[in-house]
Amino acid sequence: MISRTEKEKFIKIIEESSFSDMPNLPQLSLKIQYPEMKMSRGKLVSKFFSFIIPIASIFILGLSGCSGKHKITNPEIYNAMYPDTLYRNAGPFYVEVSVRDPQGLDDIESVEYKIDFPAVGTIGNWTSLTDTGSGGDSTAGDGRYAWLVSGFTDQDSAGQYKMSFRATDRGNHQSNVLEDWFNVSANHIPVLSDLNAPDTMYSDFPESSLIAIYAMDPDPDDQISEVWFEIFRPDGSTNEQKYTMLDDGFSGGDSIAGDGRYSLRISSAEMDQQLGNFQLLFYAKNNHEVVSEPLKAFIHIMPSNNEPPVLLSVAAPDTLSSSSPDTSYLILEVTDPQGLNDIDSVWFQSFRPNGSSNGNRYYLHDDGVDGDQTAGDGAFTIGITSYGASPLGLWRFEFWARDIHGAVSDSLDKYIRIVE
Repeated sequence: MISRTEKEKFIKIIEESSFSDMPNLPQLSLKIQYPEMKMSRGKLVSKFFSFIIPIASIFILGLSGCSGKHKITNPEIYNAMYPDTLYRNAGPFYVEVSVRDPQGLDDIESVEYKIDFPAVGTIGNWTSLTDTGSGGDSTAGDGRYAWLVSGFTDQDSAGQYKMSFRATDRGNHQSNVLEDWFNVSANHIPVLSDLNAPDTMYSDFPESSLIAIYAMDPDPDDQISEVWFEIFRPDGSTNEQKYTMLDDGFSGGDSIAGDGRYSLRISSAEMDQQLGNFQLLFYAKNNHEVVSEPLKAFIHIMPSNNEPPVLLSVAAPDTLSSSSPDTSYLILEVTDPQGLNDIDSVWFQSFRPNGSSNGNRYYLHDDGVDGDQTAGDGAFTIGITSYGASPLGLWRFEFWARDIHGAVSDSLDKYIRIVE
């Protein structure tokens, strides 16, 4: 029911204004027909309210329904993680941030970061993070996006950098931008020098050899926390061990504690399974986890009684024609007392009838291709053509072989006559 006071207020409005002039009411075009009878002002007001209130309710509900239907909810970035302080030459570092979206994580199109250096006006590029379980991300699809960022080097300025994160959903709605600052220290990398290691070790000698290296840090407040090396076999593989060197005056062959000279004794047994050139990579790390550039050394592992390869025989035509474009094959049988894997290279040089030579080496192969019948059988092959060869006459082909330890075989000659 409408109160008497409300009716009187509304009657006054009707008397003073038309519907179209009423303030704060929408422009309504209403055509209401009543029976041909006169109604009192009170009845007219009652009729009006009984009609207008349901219309207004529908109108308000419609507006609220439309508002809910078109509401846009953006993704949200939160809980970023990265180091507060980074050191130049300390290597890569991880950045990580969480994202959520009311429509679910499947609605996320991209999550990005950028690094700015406002002190010099450098603005970074937006770079994508990943939630695929790779590229530094630990668990795929958990809403935690990460990336392994290449670190800062001596070429980068020290100072305050700004890290920013943002997310975009599939509807191109963008999240808040999360920003914070981190510091890049002017810390220098440790320096390695004066490496002392044997050039050669013998596979059948159990005695160990001393390896020593000096390590220091240019920053007076920093200390060397660790020095080590890793070993790589001739085929590039590694035993995945870390050989820690010490500066304590007694361990690993070290003689004076605290002099910056780090030492370790190793035997050829550490260079297992293969013979040949082993590569050692040395590193030092300081108390800020900053790692030096690697320093390389090579140690050749060989048997103490190594013997050179032996050339057994050569198969080749006795005569070649300078007018023929055909390819002829030279096949050299080679063996080695330490096994065929010990052979490094096989070649020949050619000498003209007058004894002169261009000095070039022509290498044969035992890989089962380009005319070689069977890989690894000791029959080394090369294809040659004598087309246009000059001068005509008896040429000498001188064959050699060398093993991985540098031992060279005796030579074996083959004479071939070049005719027109």
